[in-house]
Formats: sequence, C-alpha cells, structure tokens
Amino acid sequence: MKDSHTKSTTVKEGKVAEILCKKAGQIIQVTSADYGKKPGNDNKCNDPNADTIVKGLCDGRTSCTVPSSNAQFTSSTCTAADKQKLKIKYNCVNAEAKVPTVKNGETQTITCTGGSFILITSASYSKGSCFSPTALTIVQGLCDDLTTCSVTADDATFTDSTCDASKSEKLKISYICQKPSGPVYERWGAVTCPTSASLIYAGVMGGANFGGTGSGSNFLCLPTNPSTGGSNFTLGTDKGAIFGTQLITDSAGPYSSSLDSLELTCALCQTKSAETTFMYPGYPVCPAGFDLEYAGYLVSEKATSGRTSKGYLCLDASPVTIDNSYSGDDTAKLYLVEGKCGALPCPSYVDNNELPCAICSIFGFKLIKEIKC
Repeated sequence: MKDSHTKSTTVKEGKVAEILCKKAGQIIQVTSADYGKKPGNDNKCNDPNADTIVKGLCDGRTSCTVPSSNAQFTSSTCTAADKQKLKIKYNCVNAEAKVPTVKNGETQTITCTGGSFILITSASYSKGSCFSPTALTIVQGLCDDLTTCSVTADDATFTDSTCDASKSEKLKISYICQKPSGPVYERWGAVTCPTSASLIYAGVMGGANFGGTGSGSNFLCLPTNPSTGGSNFTLGTDKGAIFGTQLITDSAGPYSSSLDSLELTCALCQTKSAETTFMYPGYPVCPAGFDLEYAGYLVSEKATSGRTSKGYLCLDASPVTIDNSYSGDDTAKLYLVEGKCGALPCPSYVDNNELPCAICSIFGFKLIKEIKC
C-alpha cells in the first residue's frame, strides 16, 4: 500500500533535500534519483550512481536528508561551472508485514535483514471472544528493537488469557522492518551498541599525544582497518598526529587496576528512532522521560601542565580494552574526572569524588496499536 501519488523534490546544488513520511507505519521507497545539470535529461551531465546513493540513504527510513553536492555525488560528469540540481522521486509505502497465524503450541520467528530492526505494530492471542489483553505488550517486549525474535503461542507466554483450557488460542502478529533513522553517537570503551541502537562500526580510540602540544583537541573513534590517504610514509614535521588511547587507573577509582595502560575501544552507534542524544554528567541514569543508551564515568586528560587540552567523555562503566601492553610514550591518555570544590557548589558535589555519567536519548514517537476485540 502506498500514497496515491508519487512525490518529487528538487533542490539546487549546495542545498539539502529533506524527505519525510508523516503517516505512522510508512517508510520511504525511492523510485528514481538524478543529480546533474538538468536532472532527467540523458543528453546532459549527471552522476550515474545518484539513484543507488539516494536509495542507500533513504529507502526503508521514515525520514532522510540528502546533500545536493559534489561531495555526496562524487561521480558527476559535470564541470565546476555547471549548475547542478538533485531531483528525487519517491513513495511513502506501508511497511507493515503480517506473519501467518500461529496455532497453539507453535513458535513464530520474525527476522529483519539489511540493518533494519523489528517494530511490532499489532498482536493478538485469542479464540473467539476470549483473548489475552496484554498480547501486544508481551510481543513488543520480546521483539521490538531486535533483528530476530521468536514467540511461542501458548499460555506460558500469554499468562493472562481469558480462554479456558478447552479453547486453543491462535497468535497473529503484524510488524515493520524499520531502518535506523536517529542521531549517531560514540560509545567510548565498547565494541557493541545497546539494543536501542545499531552498530555502524567498532574501532579504537585515538587522540593527540598526552605530552605534546597541537594536533586535535578531541578524541576520535577510529576504524580498525582504515585506508591510507597517500603514498608518503616518511616522518613529516608539518603534519598532525593521532595515537592510540590508554586508560590510566588507580586503586581508589571505580575502574580495576588491571585495566591500567590498556588501549580503549569504541563503537559508533545510530539510535533507531530517537530524535536526539546527549551526555548527562553527574548521574548514571537519565532524567525522567529519557532513555538510557549507556552509563559510565566522566573521563578526560590529566589536569596538569604540559598536557594537551581535550574534551570530556563518558567512558563505559565496563570498558572493553585491547591488551597490547604498550609501554611507550606515543599514546593519548584518559583519566577519571573528579569534582573540585570551590566554584562548584559543594556539598552537592564532593571534593575529589569521581563523577558518573549517562548517555541519554528521547524518542519522537512510539507506534502503539491497540487491539480491538
């Protein structure tokens, strides 16, 4: 099922195309995309890969943005003097999929592929006029946000069924395979993402040398298998540098001393349908109404002279490390952050006490469909 008319959007070079399917349960299906001097005219210059690029960015999502630029469409045959446009045609299609009715005692398995996740839209466990009033909630709890799940049609799963033992209920489920459409964040000290997010890649933490000056003031989540950007592999004096990042611990902190001087990992995660994410410093939980992505402790560079100034991060409470036991000085380093009384309002803050943190998200909507009996 789809909207009665194919939609179209055209934006000039330098602008951003924004596509949104407003109706709940519908996702984007790109029918064509063209980036060039006169989109749709085969006699003019264009990017032959535009259709594939836009479909990869938008298909299966509820919303997407596509920059109309040569940086996005790198195979354009147009010259710099050509004024190009991006034209996209798409439909908003009903993404709901119904699974076969499952008899009592049987198990139904649901699977979503291609990086998408399960979103249950309806579920019923019933026979005639008797039913389980919480069937939808139960199935959502077993399946939502996962890539695969199994649900058994029996009274052990649906314990509140109003049917008596002589009735043999049946299970009906409808669901959506939805691609992640929320913001991206780094999970420091981990190689996986929570169930509320999808893993883009896992890597290692990188930063500027702890004892030097210059280079970057932030930490990066570096992929484990990067491509090289050039052919000059000699030491350069007019270049920045990035190093692996070690966690420095002490016996009084929350992290085990066995993690001392080990290199830290990281993961780049995309929330499945959240509108925004943020770090909540000082608390291991999120404010009311927000969902927890992960919790940990506030970390940064050591507060002493001669160290590069870097930002504050939320390091996972159970960090995953690489045990390479590197003992050289060519590293970036992370230390636990302690609150210092003075300008900070004590006793709300405790002098020299480590600070917890949480990465939080909030969802724009949650699709819930009530069962009518």
